[in-house]
Amino acid sequence: MPKLTPNRWRGIARERYRPGFLRVFGLLGGVPLLNLLVPLAAALAASLTLTKPPAEWPPYLKRILFAVVIGLIALVGSATYQSTALPVSSLGAFAVIGILVFGYAKATRDVATATQVLAWLCAGSAVSYVLFSADVRQEAVEGLWKYGIAFHVSVVLLVFTVTRMRRAFWTLLALLSLAVVSLGLGFRSHALICLMVVVLMLARGWTGKRMRAHGFVFTIAGIAALAIWVPALIEAGVFGEELQLRSMRQTEDGAPAILGGRTEPPLSIAAVIERPWFGFGNAQTLTSTTVGHGMNIAAYLGMPDPSAYMPFWIRRGGVVSLHSIFFGSWVDGGILAAVLPGLLIWLFTVALWKASGRLAPLVTFVSAQAIWDIIFSPWASNRSAVIAASAVLAAWAILETKRPNVGGRAPVDTGPHVTARD
Repeated sequence: MPKLTPNRWRGIARERYRPGFLRVFGLLGGVPLLNLLVPLAAALAASLTLTKPPAEWPPYLKRILFAVVIGLIALVGSATYQSTALPVSSLGAFAVIGILVFGYAKATRDVATATQVLAWLCAGSAVSYVLFSADVRQEAVEGLWKYGIAFHVSVVLLVFTVTRMRRAFWTLLALLSLAVVSLGLGFRSHALICLMVVVLMLARGWTGKRMRAHGFVFTIAGIAALAIWVPALIEAGVFGEELQLRSMRQTEDGAPAILGGRTEPPLSIAAVIERPWFGFGNAQTLTSTTVGHGMNIAAYLGMPDPSAYMPFWIRRGGVVSLHSIFFGSWVDGGILAAVLPGLLIWLFTVALWKASGRLAPLVTFVSAQAIWDIIFSPWASNRSAVIAASAVLAAWAILETKRPNVGGRAPVDTGPHVTARD
């Protein structure tokens, strides 16, 4: 029996209490500290500054941390130079992503432990939204699902199927069920993402092999078919009259599919073209000239009626809404502030295609949803914490595809594995 040195005792204790620590760390990621944008996990992550990471850091995460610093400097510098109010939402979100990526990277050691963190974070986020959101009592089931818990419930369900069920069939069934529920509740983007992951699962095969050439062709054909087939079924009324009317109304408004059904991108594009290098300091300072240029771009893209999209551009109280993390960051702080969301999109795209093994469906789903959110969603609810945990999961998944006999096939760590020898 080897001698139990102090270092060995610390190693045993770390392995024994790691599962519980990961659960708490993940759960606190969904519990608000100041508001829904800043979770309690940020304080715990900051306390890990002096601790030694348990494993090699995936290289992508170091680049993300560097991009966070550059982005914060760009946001503050642009607002100061142009004498505008600081873009508090962007600054807070950048800081939360940096702190949590740092903390979760130090606390995890592979895709399995990163899965634990994300699962508990989603569980905590869903509960926090129900308990703390000011609008939850006023929302119908559709609003609660779409704006609050759809992604979180989906992650928890997928974690259960990929780690506890023996066959990939159950994960496939879970994704199809989530797609049907989302279509019935009017959450089209979530349904399409679920169906896209189904296509990728079929392309990779039941064993979760890495994507090959024939799988790539199958995937492109499948996603193209979904893009045509699902909207046709919606407009035919298969998923309910309300969703049918909403889809037809959006089609009449002219928002093209390439814009994710959103009307705000023309305004974002106009703002970026007008000030690409340093931004506006704060998106709320956009001028009427910029709005006019956005209207011209909207008309060029097939959106001829300003009354259909202007209420989404300029909301109640004169608040400008770009409804995009990527474009919002760029407009606030210029091109350097767009480096972080751009790098995150690249990270999730690589993970989406390279993920393999039993956890591939989860990594694929999380990556696809993150890409969509960064392009078509604003900083809201607990999105910064979710993106941070998703980035750590994606980075570990990419790293493990480079290791022999790993590829995400290792079982999720459910507890310490300390033998009698230890």
